[in-house]
Amino acid sequence: HPFFFGDELIAYELASNNASFSSVFQALNAYKPRLVFNGIGALLAKFEAARLTHAMLVAACMAWINMLIFTVARYQFNASRMLAWLLVLCVLSSRYGFMLYFDYLSGLIETLGSALFLSTLLLAWLAYRKEFNSWFAAGALVTAIITGLVHERYVVGLLAIGCVIMIIECLGASAKRRMGIVTWALALGFVPLIFYWLAGKAFGALPITTVGGDQRISLGTDTLWTALTYSYNLLGGNYGHEWYWGRYNHLHPMGRLIGLLTAFATMSMMVVVFIRKGFAEHSRWVTLGLGAVIVAFIAVASLAGTVEQV
Repeated sequence: HPFFFGDELIAYELASNNASFSSVFQALNAYKPRLVFNGIGALLAKFEAARLTHAMLVAACMAWINMLIFTVARYQFNASRMLAWLLVLCVLSSRYGFMLYFDYLSGLIETLGSALFLSTLLLAWLAYRKEFNSWFAAGALVTAIITGLVHERYVVGLLAIGCVIMIIECLGASAKRRMGIVTWALALGFVPLIFYWLAGKAFGALPITTVGGDQRISLGTDTLWTALTYSYNLLGGNYGHEWYWGRYNHLHPMGRLIGLLTAFATMSMMVVVFIRKGFAEHSRWVTLGLGAVIVAFIAVASLAGTVEQV
């Protein structure tokens, strides 16, 4: 597309008049201390990178995500080649995915954050399964910290997965209660949060509870309703504004029917899978971990309330 969006021009505006990289970097972090992502943004602005550069970075991160998905499905879970490619196709054809190619700011932060988060999950899984591997464990901790400094939202997902690993080690069927692994799991969950908090203290001008503009995190009935609508959309619903969902959103009679039927079909398939035990017994802890991550992401997204919900 031929233009940058307004938010994408903030870094370029800061970099105008021969401003230094340091000043642009500090100004970006004053709003939200995403040190890694803002460092990339400051570099792109300082060197006046063309839109094509932004687009290629988003495409590279999307390729990174899909290579991880294909590799895990094909070689870790022994999925067929067709199923692995179908998973890749789901990501590439997703309505959410298409948006990322047009909004370079959201596109880069979401794809880079997702790629790093998935890399952290893979490294953590490789570290923990069978014999504990310290190299994979260290790699997971490093990528976890970087992930939190790209987008703070992923910190809650890391917290969820760290707590699940700790629970497995302490309460699982083959629990060994190794204090080293429990400590590593807690570090995986809490160290990225601590780093982001420290970054906020060093660079931020706003509380880390800032959602957008001057809005702060708040709890209430609005939070619960937002969580329910996100859950509904996760099942295939279409609750949201027309400018984002299109004409057939939840307010359109036919759109409402489509959304309800899709959500019902998705839920029915999930129930059938669990009733028929159509999942590998040895993967139940992996399923719990991913489920915890999904719940955590819904929870943190709901803190902004319906005002920020599309």
